[in-house]
Amino acid sequence: MRNLDDELDRMEKGMSHVIFDFECHSVTRCLRPLPVTPHFRIEESAENFEIRISLPVASKEDVHLNVDGEGIEVLVDPVDPTSRPYYLRVDAKGPLDPNGAQAEFSEGVLKIVSRKLKKARIKVR
Repeated sequence: MRNLDDELDRMEKGMSHVIFDFECHSVTRCLRPLPVTPHFRIEESAENFEIRISLPVASKEDVHLNVDGEGIEVLVDPVDPTSRPYYLRVDAKGPLDPNGAQAEFSEGVLKIVSRKLKKARIKVR
């Protein structure tokens, strides 16, 4: 049997670093490693916001994606409890169109493209 004090210390350390995502859901589960930020590249133009994220050990089913008016949030939560989760939140310079976003996962790279909303000028009468 293991030492009870050591096990309680390990459990307390595992529970002390729970991190929450944009929608107040737990990103880390108790006794799991902290999430890491994956390698990513951003390309931004006047019309589109594109991000490519390297996720070499992830599968398409592990990826949770949220695109809102301000940016893109990605959580990769592997089924294996010993694997580290990935978490990334990137804000765009301008407002994004969540309905115009497209995502594609191929060969360990997640590509997300979202249209930017255009600002409209209104004349005051």
